[in-house]
Amino acid sequence: MSIATYHTPLRRHLVLWIFIFCFFISAPWLVLYTAGYRYSQAKHSLEPSGTLIVDSVPSGAQVFLDGTLIQTTPITIKQVSGGSHLIQVTKNGYSSWQKTLSLVDGQVTFANQIHLWKTNQPQLVYAQNVTHLVANSNGQDIAIISHDATSSWLGVWTPTNGLTFNKPLTHSSSTTFSVQWDEVGGNQLLVQGEGVSSSVFWFDTTNPQTPPPLPAGTYHWSKLRNGLFGARPGFLIDAHSSSGWLIKQIAVPKTVLDRDGQDEIFTSSTRQFISFAPSIQPTTTTTAQLPKGSWHFDEDHNDYLIGQDATRLFLINRNSSKTLSGAFIISDHADPELYQTPTNVLIHNLHEVWMWDGINYPTLVTRQSNPIINAVFDQKEQTIFVATASQIYAIELDQRDGQLTTPLATFDHIDDLTILQNTLYIAGTLHAQRGIWEYSL
Repeated sequence: MSIATYHTPLRRHLVLWIFIFCFFISAPWLVLYTAGYRYSQAKHSLEPSGTLIVDSVPSGAQVFLDGTLIQTTPITIKQVSGGSHLIQVTKNGYSSWQKTLSLVDGQVTFANQIHLWKTNQPQLVYAQNVTHLVANSNGQDIAIISHDATSSWLGVWTPTNGLTFNKPLTHSSSTTFSVQWDEVGGNQLLVQGEGVSSSVFWFDTTNPQTPPPLPAGTYHWSKLRNGLFGARPGFLIDAHSSSGWLIKQIAVPKTVLDRDGQDEIFTSSTRQFISFAPSIQPTTTTTAQLPKGSWHFDEDHNDYLIGQDATRLFLINRNSSKTLSGAFIISDHADPELYQTPTNVLIHNLHEVWMWDGINYPTLVTRQSNPIINAVFDQKEQTIFVATASQIYAIELDQRDGQLTTPLATFDHIDDLTILQNTLYIAGTLHAQRGIWEYSL
């Protein structure tokens, strides 16, 4: 027979009141905890914890926070304590992404522009000795320069239709060329060999006739004149194909080095200047001094001017209220090259890639010990693809925890790189096969 324990009413009431007291003491803390608040030892107070938003292309990638698998992208991770955290994003068949990001209590940290690159192999799509690739802004065509044992050829190649245009670059001893599409119609091509005295070629891909030869000089596409404009000592050259091939040479003082509408590069005594019409006051001209050199206009692109001599560039923002703050010089021992988008200019020389938004001073993106062949943006301008003599890299522009560099492909040799419809095209040699190689992003 068991004997039941008897609790007096006072004892029962005391237990009840202790329970109620503990509940009211702990309940607010539990509410605050579930709401994401944590005690900050640094501030000796309750602070809301941080939130981390992670998203990737492609989605469905696994997200690890400090080594612990959380979920797959896209995901919002709440109640993350402030401080440094290791975030890893992985998916089978793709490159991995990893960064240590600093989260702040009460704030949202974003890692929502993560691009995981396919770990696929380049595919040969055109088996010829191609050394130059320039994508058209229409997103359909690529201008190519190919070579055989005796000649060089300018062609237009598309991924769907192959070679649609092919013309010989006659009487050219140069193997190094610059190729530019016109930005107005997107049907004409300018090909210039190295040096002022080198051959210059001008083609209209919609016109089967061969245009007359252009005089030696430096040329650029002029939006103002809707045609080709060039300069040589003592002359300016105006070329149009709208109503037949028309080439007109205009005599100018020898002090004028180049001119396009109101924009002019000229010499005065031993100094050289550029005068241009700012966007903020288009009826006036502003003058800036240039270092001594053989300067000429490279292109009039949106609201900024680009000029070049043998090893240097000037970039002038027409919207700048201060001339000197809108003009920059970037120099190197190698001929600088440009890749332009509506909002940015990529400039690369032998070992560096710079990015310029037309307002601030150009930003150094990367410096490589191996020679840089070319650099291009992705479609959203969040990643830069860089080609060296044998490697293709993707460089993420997010500066947090350093720029993430991902190797994409290795070649025997690379001659050029361009991007078209979210696909990289590489002119180079792989497994002893020369041609155009396709790398799907």
